[in-house]
Amino acid sequence: MPAARRFRNVTGINVLCLVNGAIGRPLFGLPGSWRDIDRRPTVSMDAATMAVPFLCSFEKLERVCFGGLIKMIRPQPIDGESHYFERIWYNHLCKPEEGPEDHSVVFKTLLNSLLGAFQSRAIGPNLEMEGVLRRSQFPCSNWTYRMRRFQDQVIDPECCLCRGVMEYFPLSATIPVVEREGPPSLHTGTCLEQEVRIDITRRRSGGIAALEKIGIRRNKPRRIRKNKGV
Repeated sequence: MPAARRFRNVTGINVLCLVNGAIGRPLFGLPGSWRDIDRRPTVSMDAATMAVPFLCSFEKLERVCFGGLIKMIRPQPIDGESHYFERIWYNHLCKPEEGPEDHSVVFKTLLNSLLGAFQSRAIGPNLEMEGVLRRSQFPCSNWTYRMRRFQDQVIDPECCLCRGVMEYFPLSATIPVVEREGPPSLHTGTCLEQEVRIDITRRRSGGIAALEKIGIRRNKPRRIRKNKGV
């Protein structure tokens, strides 16, 4: 993008237009004192489609955050109300701002754009990302909030998106996904079994060393330490 050429030395970008909205807070916990507003944040299709082409304009990019700011509204007994802003990430409670009815399609558009950028090396492989591949996000159609309906069933056993994410996304982003124990589910955030996630990571450059840091060693029983992060 021409406008980005003036900032070639930028190393960190916060994409805070992906999610937005407002949430009411009760007045001293009194029933019925909530502000009458929609408490579900919205996810923007425009941001999901335009963010990655924008990021590709920065050759020295090292860190990026995908999220937004949500307005927290608290009624006040004298002044009426006060408000402040908090950081928010995409999650299954979001609703589309425009475009498709299913919010997961919007977020999947962002993930597919990122995957294409990493595959084509338009974005460096060591990019640090925040706001994607969290536990409350569903990167594939097998585990979306609408399609899964809390039933343990896999819709597409050959999910190209989940496999592509594990193969091409930076190891700093995929290793937390590898650490999540258990079968494919909303909790793990992927439809790939943990053994498959480990095998894919092991074949990647630097993958074995990354696995050893979390306690997974070659030809030894896998022991994954508890991870309290996302």
